[in-house]
Amino acid sequence: MKKNVVCPLFPHFDLGASAFYAAVGKHIFVLHLLLSMFFGLAAEEGRAQGIREEKGEFTGEQIKQDLKLPDLPIEKMRGVVYTKAFAQRFKLPELPDMPKNRLPEGVHAIELVVDMKKATYGCSLKVYLDDAIPIYYPKSLESVVMPKHEEYFFSNTMLRWSEQDRKRYSEYWGLLARMGGYITNAGYKFFESGFQASNFLQSFRRNLVPGISYLHVGILGCGTLRQATMVPDPQLWFFPADKGDPNTPIESSEFIKLDLPEGLFDPIKPWLKQLDENNSTIWDEYNRRRLKWRRDNDCLALLKRGEARCQDTPFSLR
Repeated sequence: MKKNVVCPLFPHFDLGASAFYAAVGKHIFVLHLLLSMFFGLAAEEGRAQGIREEKGEFTGEQIKQDLKLPDLPIEKMRGVVYTKAFAQRFKLPELPDMPKNRLPEGVHAIELVVDMKKATYGCSLKVYLDDAIPIYYPKSLESVVMPKHEEYFFSNTMLRWSEQDRKRYSEYWGLLARMGGYITNAGYKFFESGFQASNFLQSFRRNLVPGISYLHVGILGCGTLRQATMVPDPQLWFFPADKGDPNTPIESSEFIKLDLPEGLFDPIKPWLKQLDENNSTIWDEYNRRRLKWRRDNDCLALLKRGEARCQDTPFSLR
């Protein structure tokens, strides 16, 4: 009999054991890669961290300077769409009443923002919606703010923590990833054609003002947002309140889906390609330098043991 396994972080998986581990490995790798890109180029743990920080070669800021990448005018990269009632309530200028500015029922406003994360750019959506919309919120929390990547000075040694500490820390980040839901296109179904990417929650607050809750949803890389603008009818998908348990399977039809209006993306569309390319250039150069450092370090280790000479290897010493 085929044994099915449910993935706790990606609960839509209900697969045979071998397929499950392959799928989970792929998704965890992608999630880790994109989170690293979004939060900037953090130093690795242990001995490598000290060497890289001393030389300064592995920081995103130094790579950006070395490659002479320009600063982009992120202050111009802001889109916002809101309803007439929202404008009247908060004394804002009313937007033109046209299809590209229309929000789904229960959503009062959405703002698209770009900010600088060390040397790379991050894209996110700030959503103001009816508190009555039954999306998943943790029962014990009225608000949460995601800590900065460098908030905990010891987090770089996580792989050497006790199992209990790693589990608790991962649960918190898993909660933020689950609350962020997905960005996808209308009609998307799991394991079928279409576009879909995981989001993560940067912060939320229930009843920010009476009747309106706030969600700040991080997009995993501006390249993901660029893809979202290329598909028809992009949407945000949130887990419903009764599917908040990570062990509860969920079908694509059960998500709460919010259409993203076209007008939201108009101010940023001309910049998305450059944002994506700048991030990719820094990330590629970071990986190149990291690989070179590791190869040189391996060569030095061989020399110390008298097992090889560096000129006999394809690696170069610093």
